[in-house]
Amino acid sequence: ADRVDYLARFPIERTKSTLINFQRRKAQFDIFYKKGIFSGQQFICKAFVSLNHLLDHCSLEIHAPLVNEARKPIGGYLEVEIRIRKPLTGNELVVHEEKVLVIGEWPVQTSVHQTVRASNESFGSAAEKAIPSLSKIPTQNKKASSENEGMFSILTKGEVDDPMNPALIDSNNALEYEIEQAKAENSSDPAALARISNLELKLGCLEGAVGNGEIDLKGYCKMVDERMKRDKVLALYLSKKGRNEEAKRVMRRIRIMKEELEGVPEESR
Repeated sequence: ADRVDYLARFPIERTKSTLINFQRRKAQFDIFYKKGIFSGQQFICKAFVSLNHLLDHCSLEIHAPLVNEARKPIGGYLEVEIRIRKPLTGNELVVHEEKVLVIGEWPVQTSVHQTVRASNESFGSAAEKAIPSLSKIPTQNKKASSENEGMFSILTKGEVDDPMNPALIDSNNALEYEIEQAKAENSSDPAALARISNLELKLGCLEGAVGNGEIDLKGYCKMVDERMKRDKVLALYLSKKGRNEEAKRVMRRIRIMKEELEGVPEESR
């Protein structure tokens, strides 16, 4: 098959008659053969292309069958591509989806709805018994016990080393609060800007997972509840290690998650 690249540009008057022509008529492409520089052109074939697609699209790509003067197919096709700056009847919305590979220490989790799970189901009740009043954790000095040490063993190195890591925040409300706090504290500091960016990325991933159905309401509530239970143990651990400021921030996160879950009807969880 012969390939001939031909490009032509010409203006279009956006009038009512032009709109009617695009709706009802077809564009005709005639193909001629020129034997020599002094000889005339000889008609070979032609092709017809409907322009109706351009009423609400910016581009048209089609393989138009070749026909003779009597409009009978002769075999082969003409590849036609037509582009206009703006559709005749309005704007065209084009959605592009991209997959982004993030390489680095964050995020720790491969997906937003994966959370670090407790080693057994009895962990939650044991954590609550060990922390009867969260507001008293920073000021109380509690004796180390085998029960507490057992609870602390479920904490990961990432949780202990960086309890404020966005990867450890699974609550929509907690993420929004952390973003507001980070912007209010120091928006010009590079570290603060990086944290804001990571928090917004985590929030966007969470919203996307909920929006496309990866996480339903019950799954979201379960995820937040399990994160809240782990944070209770994490807050107690930080308090016992004298990291009181971090413990306070984790407890604040716990209160936000608790209020968020309380706003969901029991039967919907």
